[in-house]
Amino acid sequence: MLEPAPSYLALQPVIGLWPVSAIDTIQTILRGNGKQSMQSLAFDVGARLIEGIDRIPNVNTRDDLKDLRRLLCE
Repeated sequence: MLEPAPSYLALQPVIGLWPVSAIDTIQTILRGNGKQSMQSLAFDVGARLIEGIDRIPNVNTRDDLKDLRRLLCE
């Protein structure tokens, strides 16, 4: 879903597939005086926005992971 990079989830921009080549852009954003956000990074590197995921499951246990796998296979 996230491939090819760069891409990120609309509801959770911190969740994404970010290429190593984005490091210079990240450093520029962090050292600058402008907006320091994942959305700024996404815009600057031309990342694709992935929509359609309503809920990001919280996986803390093996049972949570099994439930997620079952959900994804439906």
